[in-house]
Amino acid sequence: MTRTAGPTPAVIPSIPSGSSGTFTWTYSVTGSAYDLYRVTGAAKADGRASQPVATSNTGTVTKFASFANPSVFANGDSGPMTVSI
Repeated sequence: MTRTAGPTPAVIPSIPSGSSGTFTWTYSVTGSAYDLYRVTGAAKADGRASQPVATSNTGTVTKFASFANPSVFANGDSGPMTVSI
């Protein structure tokens, strides 16, 4: 799993008592079919991590994309083709 963006916003300077703040991160998940993944995290205020740690639901890798090079052969042509998944 690779972080591709975030957190957004980078900082919430102040959250009034009884209120909440939301940060967003974007990740790219890669792996073999049916690999499981989960995200965990905690917030820090004044240098101390919050408890309990937040944990996402478990996800499963199920889709793949393939790319062929070259992507087109003329009718009757033949040759090597590289497919990346």
